[in-house]
Amino acid sequence: MEHFLAAPLYIQIHATFALYALIVGPLAIYRKRRDILHKTIGYSWIISMVIVAISSFWISSFGVIGPFSPIHLLSFWTLFVVFRAINFARIGKIVAHAEMLRWLYWGGLWVAFALNFLPGRMSNRIVFGRDEAEVMAIVAILLVAGTFLIASRWRGIQRRLSLG
Repeated sequence: MEHFLAAPLYIQIHATFALYALIVGPLAIYRKRRDILHKTIGYSWIISMVIVAISSFWISSFGVIGPFSPIHLLSFWTLFVVFRAINFARIGKIVAHAEMLRWLYWGGLWVAFALNFLPGRMSNRIVFGRDEAEVMAIVAILLVAGTFLIASRWRGIQRRLSLG
């Protein structure tokens, strides 16, 4: 925990809201009843996702193009999906709204979560105590499997929603 508490405030904010989003995401996106509890949890989850995406732009320890890395593309994508999903809900396309947010949860949040355990990342040091090569292999396997799952889900979503 000392690594987390010693981290800059933007990392503490990013990690706290990301963990919150991981935990409450299923409550918001899989709740059968679309009542006030669904809306309250959903709004808090959306706000959390926006904070996670925006706060990521201050994290630049793996910069590839200036301070930005490929994971920052995921942040841009998250903001796009959030605003697209909100728009779907506003115009009454609830199935599209739900599909986009489920895909964001599994395809965006969990992929980013896995990427945070690469060697050299703070999450890796906090959980494993040091950078370990074995962790890289596990993360790589999870990312490859996740990429295939996400790609197949995205194709299905595109067909159902006629997005592309």
